[in-house]
Amino acid sequence: MDAYVPSNFDRSRYLCINASGARRYVFQFGTGGGFGAEVMRLLTAVIQCLCHDHEFVLGRQPPTGFAINSGWVDYFEPVWDEINLPRWAARLNRHEFPLNSLPLARPLARLALSAINRNYLFMFDELPKYSQSHLHGKGIPGNYWAQVKELTDVLWVYNQRVRKAIEQINAPVDLTQPYDAIHVRRGDKITEVPHVPLSRYVDALRESHGMRRIFVATDDSRVVDELRQLLPRHHLFTSPGSIGTGYDQPTFNRLSTEERFNRTVQFIAELEVLRGAGTFIGSSPSNVYYLLRHLRGDRGVIDVGWD
Repeated sequence: MDAYVPSNFDRSRYLCINASGARRYVFQFGTGGGFGAEVMRLLTAVIQCLCHDHEFVLGRQPPTGFAINSGWVDYFEPVWDEINLPRWAARLNRHEFPLNSLPLARPLARLALSAINRNYLFMFDELPKYSQSHLHGKGIPGNYWAQVKELTDVLWVYNQRVRKAIEQINAPVDLTQPYDAIHVRRGDKITEVPHVPLSRYVDALRESHGMRRIFVATDDSRVVDELRQLLPRHHLFTSPGSIGTGYDQPTFNRLSTEERFNRTVQFIAELEVLRGAGTFIGSSPSNVYYLLRHLRGDRGVIDVGWD
């Protein structure tokens, strides 16, 4: 893997390049999906827009899921312009929207959305793929992972409220000593792929010859006790607010606004601990695994997902 060498690319440089895009790409963030899944879609679209000179903007919509007011700025410092869309347009502006599998549904949806502004691109419009050379031309050196880490670091800036909450949540966790980290996804992920056995995490941990201190992040707190039995010589620790018996998106979306916000901040606080680990072990069926690859620039990441 190429060494990660920071460049002079910064937030102001990104904002300048993004604002100069020839066409606007309108992205809906906070549509009722999982935080990790929606962030990964956003990062992918941001990279593609940057590669091919489109301006990335956010479309406003009624909040749902982890979105409390407008989505991104609920948790992060503002980056992009936000534009108002009619409610019907916000519902159509999806990778997958109601009835999109019917013949002519997408062309008709595109025709309807083009009435808002013919210069806009929308989420079901196919964007050109990532281009390493184009990002080099924007001042971001290195390979793919060096480039996405550089860009993610520029965008991933928490707002003051969330930053303080993360500090409070993680204050009881001793992060002064070296540690490795494991993330285990359970819950509704089984509707997509079988759960990854804990034995795969244990084998990866032993083969990596890593730390004895292991931070465990999971949506099912029962996993921690199971891992303690499998790793009796390791010191396993978790975030003090970690609870649950498996994440389920529809159940989460029905929670109160305050509870959805608090649980999302708890999740983000755990992301920060995973981000700072010496080695991170996760499974590729999970969007958390892919998000951590971006946040870490794919350094010190082990995948125990299904081949």
